[in-house]
Amino acid sequence: MRGRLAGFSVERLSAFLLKLNRDVEIVVRPKPRSHPSARLRVLTTT
Repeated sequence: MRGRLAGFSVERLSAFLLKLNRDVEIVVRPKPRSHPSARLRVLTTT
């Protein structure tokens, strides 16, 4: 796939990660007033 993830749903990406024996955690929280707009971040740990 060479890093091209466009076109995959969140569900499909989650399924890939689960098959790779990875935990998937999704956290939704209010946008801080200090940020001009909401953002999406993906965090990984080694």
